Amino acid sequence: MKKFIVLISIISFLLSCSHRNSISFSSKNLIQPNSFKAHLLSLSAEDIQILSLHVPKTLGKINKGFSISLEELVKLHEIGLSSESLLLIIKHTKSRFNLTTSDVIRLQMEGLPFKVINYLINT
Repeated sequence: MKKFIVLISIISFLLSCSHRNSISFSSKNLIQPNSFKAHLLSLSAEDIQILSLHVPKTLGKINKGFSISLEELVKLHEIGLSSESLLLIIKHTKSRFNLTTSDVIRLQMEGLPFKVINYLINT
């Protein structure tokens, strides 16, 4: 596990030194999905790469099966994860949400897909 954290830290540092537009997602520089538990989620290699690049701490939580917050969920949507990937993550982490009406309105304004919001309401 420590090797994984060190690897993610190194990759995150190297990628942060690159200009955002110069990052390519060719198969040779993707983190392999079978390198940690996230492969159990059936997340694509591209999703895992996006997570490791933009939200490595959240990826660590997901990998450990820890609950994620609404703010983290919105961030995952903002960085480009699909509604299917978001639902897989919510289910895998067994995250539960007690949404208020204002939470639902805020999530809609943030652009979270209805499919995800509906699932959150039912958790």
